[in-house]
Amino acid sequence: MQQPVAGSDAPLPIVDVQRRWSKELDHTAAQQPKGATTNPTGNLRLSREAAPINHLTYFRAEFFGELPWTPREGHDTEQEAIAEFSVWVDGHDIGPVELRVSHDPERVSGQGNVPTVIHWGPDLGKVLKSTNYIGQYVTLEKKASGGFNLVIGREPRGDYIV
Repeated sequence: MQQPVAGSDAPLPIVDVQRRWSKELDHTAAQQPKGATTNPTGNLRLSREAAPINHLTYFRAEFFGELPWTPREGHDTEQEAIAEFSVWVDGHDIGPVELRVSHDPERVSGQGNVPTVIHWGPDLGKVLKSTNYIGQYVTLEKKASGGFNLVIGREPRGDYIV
């Protein structure tokens, strides 16, 4: 049985969206590993899905391109940035959450893997681990006025906007 998410019921804004991407949450993205001995990844892999994008460059250069990216200490090719998201889960406004976004072209390994991920962080990670959202959708939106939305719900928030 799913526990309700803490936060206030609030309508999700639908204006001011400059870019939109969504993905159905599988076991890995929903932080619900299949095996009892498998640990959650702690992140959301930003893959192509059905969007008309090149996921190898799109998220770093375009979706999150305006963020101040810095080299990750101790990692030669990895960069990271902090993005502030307005977060809604199951229609509940969780409020603003800062999440780390990292990009490392070496993650691709010549196999088309995903170079860019969002790290769920301790608070949002705890929400995902405590409730099963497999089969629901995460939608990321970049707002024209600045900032980002992250919405987890039963449907994507709309068509891809690239």
